[in-house]
Amino acid sequence: MRKYVKLSFLVAFSIWLAEQKDLAGSDVTPVDVEDAERGDAGSQVNLGKHYAEAGDIVQALNWFRKAAEQGNAEAEYQLAVCYLDGAGVEKNEKEGFDWCKKSALHENALAQDRFGFLYLKGIGVVKDEKEAFKWFSKAAAKCNSNAEFNLGCCYGNGQGVEQNDEFATKWLESAAAHGSASAIKLLTSTGKYKKNPSYTEDLLKKATAGDAEAQKYIGLSFYFGDGVEKDPQKACEWMAKAARQGVANAQYNLGYYFENGIGTTKNEKEAFIWYKKAAEQGDLVGEFALGCCYFDSIGTPRDFVEASKWLKKAAEKGSPNAQRLLGDMYFRGNGVQQDLERAKDWYQKAMEQGNADAAVGLKNIEQRKTNRTEKIITKDRKWLVRVKAEENYEPYSEKLVEKAESGDAKAQLDMGICYMAANGVPKSEQEAFKWAQKSADNGNIKAYQMLGMAYMCGQGVTQNMDKAKEYFRKAAEKGYAMSQNAFGSILIEKSVEKVDHEEGVRWLTKAAEQNEPISQSTLGDLYLEGRIVNKDEKKAFEWLTKSAEQEYADAQSQLGICYVFGRGTEKDYPKAVDLLAKSIEGGCLTGSVCLGNLYEKGVGVEQDLLKAEELYKMAADKGSTMGSTALNKLQASHKGELDALHLMSSQKGPSFPGK
Repeated sequence: MRKYVKLSFLVAFSIWLAEQKDLAGSDVTPVDVEDAERGDAGSQVNLGKHYAEAGDIVQALNWFRKAAEQGNAEAEYQLAVCYLDGAGVEKNEKEGFDWCKKSALHENALAQDRFGFLYLKGIGVVKDEKEAFKWFSKAAAKCNSNAEFNLGCCYGNGQGVEQNDEFATKWLESAAAHGSASAIKLLTSTGKYKKNPSYTEDLLKKATAGDAEAQKYIGLSFYFGDGVEKDPQKACEWMAKAARQGVANAQYNLGYYFENGIGTTKNEKEAFIWYKKAAEQGDLVGEFALGCCYFDSIGTPRDFVEASKWLKKAAEKGSPNAQRLLGDMYFRGNGVQQDLERAKDWYQKAMEQGNADAAVGLKNIEQRKTNRTEKIITKDRKWLVRVKAEENYEPYSEKLVEKAESGDAKAQLDMGICYMAANGVPKSEQEAFKWAQKSADNGNIKAYQMLGMAYMCGQGVTQNMDKAKEYFRKAAEKGYAMSQNAFGSILIEKSVEKVDHEEGVRWLTKAAEQNEPISQSTLGDLYLEGRIVNKDEKKAFEWLTKSAEQEYADAQSQLGICYVFGRGTEKDYPKAVDLLAKSIEGGCLTGSVCLGNLYEKGVGVEQDLLKAEELYKMAADKGSTMGSTALNKLQASHKGELDALHLMSSQKGPSFPGK
């Protein structure tokens, strides 16, 4: 089981664009050579490995450079190693540092560990122990044993972080468990290393006789090559024997083998079964693994409630990765009631143990608090625009006041909208609420929607989610699509009960069948992710198409991404580019970032780094964390090229993204 959860869709999107072909070790075929010569980065890396293993470092360096210049993370790291070690090229620490940085920013764990080491020793850069600690933390979160060892040393020596023997031992033990000889040696010298028994004939006899613990240790010996030649198949066979006898850690290990296809055919359903057995016995890594299965739909349908339950168990036992992920769940309200304070607490616990990604979570909390009022206003304005578009909205006038005061329900609602939108009168949320209440009392179901929004957002009245649900339900039951969407969304996002989730999907479907675009888009997302409902990419594509046809920007963006990946439909880059550009015109920041990725990598469009930068900046300037991250990575990875392009285009006017 991988020890970290997918960061976000954007990261996966970027990695996919940079590496469209799976790497196939060093076995090179004529097709690989042809693809490499055509410019395929993955094949170029393959060819570089082939030449390196054959001892032709110059040719290896040539192919690594070609792939690295396209932004391939593995190639960037290989090129960094060549410059840092002087392999096939004159040693150049600054050049090595620059390539290592690019690879580290592209989430390569080996590069992140090496990058931390460069900062720790001041190689190619001014020495900075805090930066070293940060990069060791990133790589350690990906279970890089060398980074775990380095992180343990940082805690032990107080380098870049407050000295802490407990955390030092914890990270060294984790490194040792992942096969770090340096960690084993250091722990042994301090008397803190509890070494697993190595392969011996006596141990084999015990295992053969049915001793479950011995079977587990024999399996580990074959896995690590400890006292015997490495043999993944035998490791899996012996681990299975121990797991069937109920050894919790063996059950977790067997799940890991099944998930990753180690010594056996990859089988996520079997992995889930064994993780569950380990977790039910209280095994910490089993609990974390099971939580990740429910979170990421690994061998089982996605279930955020179950995910939060098991991740909480692991988090309470001190797992920093579980603590960070649990923070994410409280931040988003996935499987638990949204609670920014609890999210903050779990992020801080994770950070204290060296999980660098938790710092991003804390930053997002602050940003969420800052942008809350603006988001509420934006949401409200969107609602008002839709109300005006779907019926003859009457602007403020003396005649409207007379009609409203005489008890005309529609006029009363229009008065409420005037006060909310500052149309002909000063903006007043209290007056807007008062007139909406009068309209609702006279039976106007659209006024129920406005009251629901007011109670949900705390506009003109004290925030009260129960009241909001009450008004949304009233209008939903009378067939008002917007309220069906609102009520269904609250049931899904704010409740942890499966029965509420099922009812929420039912109400969203009712609204979507009335051609309500937001509910159509939400259903598309749910089916695409396999969240609450069974994953169905074709059904997702159908709902997103219906929503996008009504020019709903979020759906246009998500549909564009479907065309990029071929999810629920055939890949179609021109359609993807067109939809993403339309979503940007509708104000979708995700569309801006994703279209920027296409321009950065030259997928479906001619590569254009300036347009990519422009699109990322557009999203970043409007508060998108994804946009800021993408912009920083682009400017770090292509600094020289961007500087030259800016110089060349300094006499030209600005271009419009997507055109």
